[in-house]
Amino acid sequence: MASPLNAPAVKRYATTQTPPNSPRNAPRVGVLTLFSIIGLYALGFVVWGVSLSGSFVSSSSQLIRQLRRRQGAENVNKKDGIAVDRRWMAQLLDADRPPDLRCIGWKQTDSCDLQATEVPTRNRGCDQFVRGGIGGYCLMKDEATGQQIQVMYTACDTLHSSVTLSCRHAGDFVDFQWEVAKLAATIEREKETARNEDSSIPANRSEGILMVIYPKLLVSAYASIRALRAVNCTLPVELWYIESEMDIGNGTSLLDDIPKKLQEEYGPLTLHPITNVRVAGFNSKVHAITHTELEHVLFLDVDNVPVRDPSYLFKTPEFLQTGAVFWPDFWHPAHTIFNINEDSLLWELLDMPYTDMFEQESGQLVIDKTKSSAALRMLSLFAFHDPNLFSLYKLAHGDKDLFRLAWLKTNTPFHMIANPPGIAGTVRGTKFCGMSMAQFDTDGEVLFLHRNGKKLKGGLGAKRKPDEQIWTHLQHFRYRAPSPHAPEVEAAFEASKPMLPPNKKIDSPRVPLGSLGMPYSLLREKYSVHIFNGAPEFDETQWCYGQSVLTAPRYTTIAWGDTAFPDVERNLLQYANEAVALLPKPAVEYIVQTDREEATIIPQCLELCLMVMRRSPSSSPRSQRARCVNPVFMYLGIALYVGCLLFWWLFLKGDANRVRISRWSSAIYSKSTVEPELGSNTADTLLKTFARGIGAMTPELLELNKKHHIPDYKCVGWRHTGNCSPDGPREVKSDLTCGGIVQAGASGYCLLRDEATGNEIQTMRMSCDSLRNRTTFKCSQAVDFARVAPQVNAIIAVKTRELRQNEGEESRLRGSTLTNGANIVQLAEPTRGIVMVVYPKLLHSVHATIRLLRGYGCKLPVELWFLESEMGAAPLDYSRVLQSLVRDYGPMTLNGVTDNLVVGFTSKVYALAHSELDQILFLDADNAPVKDPTYLFDTPEFLKTGSIFWPDFWTPANTIFNLKAQSLIWELVGTPFVDMFEQESGQLLIDRKRAAIALHAAQFLAMREPRHLERLRLSYGDKDLFRLAWLKTNTPFHMIVTPPAAAGMVREDQYCGMTMVQHDTRGEVIFLHRNGKKLSGEEDFTRDHTWGQLQTFIFPEHLVSVDADPVERYEFVKKFYKVNIFKGGKEFVKTRMCYGDRYMESKHFRLTPWEELPYHNLEDTLLDYARDASQL
Repeated sequence: MASPLNAPAVKRYATTQTPPNSPRNAPRVGVLTLFSIIGLYALGFVVWGVSLSGSFVSSSSQLIRQLRRRQGAENVNKKDGIAVDRRWMAQLLDADRPPDLRCIGWKQTDSCDLQATEVPTRNRGCDQFVRGGIGGYCLMKDEATGQQIQVMYTACDTLHSSVTLSCRHAGDFVDFQWEVAKLAATIEREKETARNEDSSIPANRSEGILMVIYPKLLVSAYASIRALRAVNCTLPVELWYIESEMDIGNGTSLLDDIPKKLQEEYGPLTLHPITNVRVAGFNSKVHAITHTELEHVLFLDVDNVPVRDPSYLFKTPEFLQTGAVFWPDFWHPAHTIFNINEDSLLWELLDMPYTDMFEQESGQLVIDKTKSSAALRMLSLFAFHDPNLFSLYKLAHGDKDLFRLAWLKTNTPFHMIANPPGIAGTVRGTKFCGMSMAQFDTDGEVLFLHRNGKKLKGGLGAKRKPDEQIWTHLQHFRYRAPSPHAPEVEAAFEASKPMLPPNKKIDSPRVPLGSLGMPYSLLREKYSVHIFNGAPEFDETQWCYGQSVLTAPRYTTIAWGDTAFPDVERNLLQYANEAVALLPKPAVEYIVQTDREEATIIPQCLELCLMVMRRSPSSSPRSQRARCVNPVFMYLGIALYVGCLLFWWLFLKGDANRVRISRWSSAIYSKSTVEPELGSNTADTLLKTFARGIGAMTPELLELNKKHHIPDYKCVGWRHTGNCSPDGPREVKSDLTCGGIVQAGASGYCLLRDEATGNEIQTMRMSCDSLRNRTTFKCSQAVDFARVAPQVNAIIAVKTRELRQNEGEESRLRGSTLTNGANIVQLAEPTRGIVMVVYPKLLHSVHATIRLLRGYGCKLPVELWFLESEMGAAPLDYSRVLQSLVRDYGPMTLNGVTDNLVVGFTSKVYALAHSELDQILFLDADNAPVKDPTYLFDTPEFLKTGSIFWPDFWTPANTIFNLKAQSLIWELVGTPFVDMFEQESGQLLIDRKRAAIALHAAQFLAMREPRHLERLRLSYGDKDLFRLAWLKTNTPFHMIVTPPAAAGMVREDQYCGMTMVQHDTRGEVIFLHRNGKKLSGEEDFTRDHTWGQLQTFIFPEHLVSVDADPVERYEFVKKFYKVNIFKGGKEFVKTRMCYGDRYMESKHFRLTPWEELPYHNLEDTLLDYARDASQL
């Protein structure tokens, strides 16, 4: 059998110029549009410079209203009364709309005092800039009352020195004040009402962890979750993401690999797309917290790693009493880089008193959503108000302080951790460079390591540098004085060390609970963190924080090996490498390119613009503005913008129908290399071409599609229907464009138009239950979705023709005939053997399973397949486990896979298709037979069909994977629905020659990009891939008729199955698939036994035999075979997933004590073998 998808297949792509007859050489509408936009931008830039004097223009309706009024404004009557004490704020609550204010201008004072005297000669108009460091205010006039109002008071340190403001925005400032005041008043009324009602809170609340992921830190998210599970945290995890950020083009998504792996092996974990266009950047955190269904939330930034299980935070007195636990930042009003001090404009904006406390670091948050509901409403207003004044005037950095501000504004109690942050970093020579923030728990123990100074990227950063170990020392503030020179200070620290008695109550919500016991006055004086450049000991681009001098007073720097968590970083780096190995090449290049764009183009352009702004030595805003509109610099700005845009368009986006740079090698064709292969028309060629994607449509590829009857469709849009049926009545109001997001639960179809004939077709025909919950798609994906079935048909037809052409020669040699597209009589005795796929995590399981086989006397040769991206090109050189297997338990061969399309579960399909064996028993590495399985090759069922498959727990009548008649999977593959057991692919028995066509189809379905099966969650890994391919190609197979049993244990009247038990063709137990709790080699021999009871399904007497009526037997199964799947919970703490008849209530399931079974010693043997492997 030929070897499709091998490395030489890549050679057909070349980075040469497009063939002369390609339509890509013709003028493109997109390019014309691009230069039109550039021209409009340039015109706008000129108008901006000449007419608007370079000031920032807001698009808010309030600003437009103010602009119109300013144009007709007359001289202000100087005798009008002025409200100088802000008492007018109380009037806002009585109005149902913001006040109608007209800007009069900026009034500057002669000193930094807010009550200083006005200096008329320094006053400015509404459009002129005012920089930070100047005292004064904006004078506004209320059009309804004629009253003049002072707003936006500034003293010398009210604004950051880099901020400039214009009084033309004072209207937005007051509008936001009004919205905050109205919401605060509403909340207070609701609180008053709630006091008179029963507001008891249920005792049992859902708890979980929230994270927001994005491409740049996808690797970090994987490492953090792996670290959580490594410290035995079983809390469910929700990953929220902005949907548009995870789409890498061509219908593929970054969710296809790492998040899928996390769901499969490190759950419970769910994915939650964010489709609201208003959500971007930091406010995605706010959106996730306010929209999650969890009631007790631990939010963690994806680069924040716990050193132990943080679940206990929900049980601390501090959280139970207040409902929120926050963590301090390095900064406080006496020592801050964010200008949050007593005179900050922040307090006027929010109309609340100044609170002297540590600023907040929001990389971790613990929130009771019920107790904090009012504060969360205020938080949403802060985060999503447009314009965002916190960002515009640099009053707060991102979401860093928004949480504590919202809690303070709504008088909602919270506990601020008393210990100021420690710092994890590196010591070189005598210099310490901090690169991660260490946060403490309520008892003063280190709990979180926030890697915010040097992110964990797995080598996928802009410079492609591998991650390095940066935690060699831990620096933290110490309460005890370093010497007895100041005994009174030492005594004060000892007397005021952070503590919180269990019965401590909060007296005023404005005073965070943590501050009550914290020696804050002394910390305010003594605790300071410096930010400095690491050169020369460190790279000049490395910025550090902490105390650079190791002997700094009141700071202790200890070696990382002396901490209670010395191995945490080593594990993180390993997890990051695992994550990168999961990513296909397009995803890797997309992440790298995204990071490169952020790290180079945007900062460089901004820096150049800032350099232009800083040309003037004068500190006058007027002179700065004058230089900004100087024609030389104005046109320089235009040229810079156009240059950056063209660079982005030509070198980062490309001109191949939005094919990204990572796909250039497969999108730009050389005519001399493409045509020969396209003309060869072999099944392997079609498989390579269709599976790898064909990028931009060239005439040659269009001709190839036409030859194989694959239409060229164009999307028209989504057509919504009623009655939960695609054939239901049309609901035109719910129609969507091709880019509109269709949610699971909708009914309708995507309408496509055949470009050649003009005919319209319906595809992705949806009923209300065609997709699993929370799955979304766009009809723009339907164009490629509709190609899949025709492409499979073309591959099948060509493969069948090739086999028929070989029939004559083989018939001449043996007189054989072709049955079902493959030769069933072979020229020599078929070679038989076992195939397994191995990866680092399962090396111990592989060792145990193969030793078990050899212990039974099984002499079948074993092929071990592995991804070189996971284990290197020569793992036998370093792996003692593999060396032991090859030396002591052969015959055995090792086979590496380098094809970049092969990732994750697809390695199984690849191994089956490329094996040197004729007849294969495939076993998952964690699948242990109870006896020598060689006899399976000689069973009548295998000799008759050439394939034996095993059932999963699920049927269409009881499925967690939605594989029912309405599923889109049948339309995608182009085969009718079949009512039968789903497949469990932990074991497969296949005659490769008789199933040649089906294997070819399976390869295509597994490796084709974009991967609709995964993106639309139509199937789970390779679970049903084989039966789909066999059904599609009409290849016969035998499905084992005995439903799976479960091996597990009983505790507190609950049964937890952790191993799937499969049977042979006569109904006898043959395989124990340990998929619920895998072997690691570190199991406790006395406590980690999981096989205590065997739970089996019971048939009535007349259906017990496997030879009983198959239809009646299956109907009985559909009716009574109901398997539950659930989390282990407190009864089964170390088990992430249980399955079976949980409460043992069904009379159709029976428990058999494990010691009564003939293989009752098997688990002991496996644990022994796994432990032996771990000690090699």
